[in-house]
Amino acid sequence: MGIWVEVLSKQMATTLNLPNVPISIIELGPGTGKLALDILRSLLKIRKSLDGINMSFVDISDQLKTTQQQKLLNFLQSKNIFMNYKEIDKLDTFTSEGKFSMCWGKNLKEVNEYEIMNNKR
Repeated sequence: MGIWVEVLSKQMATTLNLPNVPISIIELGPGTGKLALDILRSLLKIRKSLDGINMSFVDISDQLKTTQQQKLLNFLQSKNIFMNYKEIDKLDTFTSEGKFSMCWGKNLKEVNEYEIMNNKR
C-alpha cells in the first residue's frame, strides 16, 4: 500500500508539473493500526522522509485509538521521528518538526475539516 501511495504521488506531481504533492491518507476504522504502520514503513524505505504526508484516522473506540497511537508513535520514535501532541477541536493531532502529521477523530467530518485546514499551510 505504501508503494502504491508513493507511485500515485509521483504520477500526480508529474501531471501537475510540481516537484511533489502533499499526500492525505484517511483510514476509516483503523483497528490496531497495522495498515498505517505498514504504509509508514514502506514510505520511509522509499522516501527517507514523511514530509508532506498527512495521515488521519476515524475511530469511535478510545481503546483502539490509544492502541493505534502507541503503535505508530513507538515506530516513529524508533526512526528518530518525534511528534508533538496538540488537541484541536476534539481531535488528537500529532505533528513532526517536518511536515508530517497524524490526527484522530470520531467521525469523517471532524477529520475532513482538519485535513482542509492542514493543507492550507
